[in-house]
Amino acid sequence: RYPLYTREEVGRHRSPRDRVWVTHGTEVFDVTDFVELHPGGADKLLLAAGGALEPFWALYAVHNQPHVLELLREYKVGELSPAEAPPAPDAAQDPFAGDPPRHP
Repeated sequence: RYPLYTREEVGRHRSPRDRVWVTHGTEVFDVTDFVELHPGGADKLLLAAGGALEPFWALYAVHNQPHVLELLREYKVGELSPAEAPPAPDAAQDPFAGDPPRHP
């Protein structure tokens, strides 16, 4: 059984110094040791640090393959607490949801 974490706790892990944690579904992963191995570059992986992978994987569909999930599972450290509300569907699918408004 894995420990339970809140999204706030995951969000504190945004750099290699603090460990790089991400979520996928209800699972929590410490991908610090994979950052430098990421084929797209460390900077791309660090964009998701402290948050959900889904918005980025929606942009980079190469991740939607079984071997990627198998690799990710090697880094599992916990689960999101069941008390955590799931992210809004629009936010989970829109990688720009947190960006400031732009002029049309």
